[in-house]
Amino acid sequence: MSNTPTIPKKVSDLTNDTGYITGVSWNEVTGKPNFATVATSGSYTDLSNKPTIPTVPTKVSAFTNDAGYITGVAWNDITNKPSTFAPSTHTHSYLPLSGGTMTGSIMFTGANDRGAGVDLNNNGTNFDIGWNWTNRDGAGFYLRSTDFSATTGGGFGAYARNATNSYDLFGNPNGSLTWNGTSFSVGGGTGSLNGIATSANALNNLYTVSTRPTSANTCYADGKLRVYLATSKMTTGKPPTDSQILHLAWDNSKYDSQIAVSTGSNGDLYWRTQKGSDTWGAWQTAAKSGHTHDYLPLSGGTMSGAIKTSANVLAQKTVDDSFLLLTGASDYTKGACLSLNGKDRSGYTGAFELQAKDGTNSTKTLRGDGNGSLTWDNTNISLEGHTHSEYLTSSSLVYEANLKWGGKNFTGGYGCIDAAMVDELGANRMMFAKAAGITVEYSRDAGSTWTNYGLTDAQKVDLFSVGRYISIGKADSTNKATANTNKYQLRITINTSAAEIYTELNKFVFYVSTNGSNSSTVTIQKAL
Repeated sequence: MSNTPTIPKKVSDLTNDTGYITGVSWNEVTGKPNFATVATSGSYTDLSNKPTIPTVPTKVSAFTNDAGYITGVAWNDITNKPSTFAPSTHTHSYLPLSGGTMTGSIMFTGANDRGAGVDLNNNGTNFDIGWNWTNRDGAGFYLRSTDFSATTGGGFGAYARNATNSYDLFGNPNGSLTWNGTSFSVGGGTGSLNGIATSANALNNLYTVSTRPTSANTCYADGKLRVYLATSKMTTGKPPTDSQILHLAWDNSKYDSQIAVSTGSNGDLYWRTQKGSDTWGAWQTAAKSGHTHDYLPLSGGTMSGAIKTSANVLAQKTVDDSFLLLTGASDYTKGACLSLNGKDRSGYTGAFELQAKDGTNSTKTLRGDGNGSLTWDNTNISLEGHTHSEYLTSSSLVYEANLKWGGKNFTGGYGCIDAAMVDELGANRMMFAKAAGITVEYSRDAGSTWTNYGLTDAQKVDLFSVGRYISIGKADSTNKATANTNKYQLRITINTSAAEIYTELNKFVFYVSTNGSNSSTVTIQKAL
């Protein structure tokens, strides 16, 4: 077939006619919706009105426990628990209280790394108790068994050490005693340690049955002690009586001394020295029985003079022994004094006088006489036979109906009765104090630190109005005050500016229940 039409296969093969659009301007679009402004940066943080995304918990504690979860179990809530917990079979490397055998040493550590200890060593033959073995500058004690050093019995020893040397005292069961290897005897032998005699006859005794010295003026210059007798045979240097003489020799012949004890019934004691020369001094009596002193004995006695201090006369008996004078001045005519008169003075049966003097001739005297009179400056003072009707005595009972109006006028103040009768004077204006001016604190360390009590404003105001119970130291059943201490305290501070009260504080009334405590105190202080 020929002359067939060509059928378009693409939109572009068609020709646009009326009503066809090839492009549209946004401004020509009608009925457009209103689009909200959005972030164009692509960042989430630039968005507005973002929803709240909850934080994903990373800890178990951040979750809320609901049914079936356990946060803690009380011991009483556990069922089927055993009544006892028997330990498995085991042993300890400890010495039981019932006793046993130790294989090691007991060591103690002291200050500066110095140690002490008890040690069993050398296959059990040595028992040592020592101090500071490590530094080897301490002391110790040791016990040896029978098989030590081929001895036939146990020996003992004590040692003293410094950083370089050691000194030992050893007792051997064969009877020997050595000090640092040197033997000496304590049974009458003549051994010595570094030249010091160990003999029991350490004093050179010059007395024998057949010989008694004839002179005590001998000098020895050897530093030793000697004991000898001064008898009828002694003709030179003898003490006043037969005596036993202790001679103390110097290291030269000029300073020897002697002490002699009398063999008589009085037991006198004498002494003398050479006084730095070859000549002996005279014997001096150091003590002698049956002697007297010019002193007043403690049992009492009679004094013939005055008792004085460094300047003032304290007591003096004067005027024919008729009175005792006590004064505070070196001259009783120039100062105050007290005199006690005897019954034979001026016809009195006994009197006292208190005198005040100014050092001239002016004297005021209070005199009490044995006849019952009392005078001041020669004017009688009467204490009997009169009454004072306008005054109260300590034994008087005063009733309210006996009080009278009037009396002394007040200026710048008022009395107790005035405050009780006139509300404007006696009202408790502290009940209107503001809580901001009241601070209540407690301490449990004797006032070193203070903690706010925690009262509300209403409770603070109650303290000064209707009353409020608070405890000292904020004590309770679990926080009790320590006995016999002042550690628990309570402090109430009033700041008058913050309390905004203008008043005069004349009296505080505290109601305190000790609840068994004692020595409780209340202190009121004012800040100046």
